[in-house]
Amino acid sequence: MKRKHIFQILIVTLLAGYLTVFYGMRNTIDTS
Repeated sequence: MKRKHIFQILIVTLLAGYLTVFYGMRNTIDTS
């Protein structure tokens, strides 16, 4: 159970980072 919980947190963190980079690149393209 504990291992699964850590795995879920890892996935959420990766997803959040991916979304941040995606929106960051999108904003950069729109600005330029």
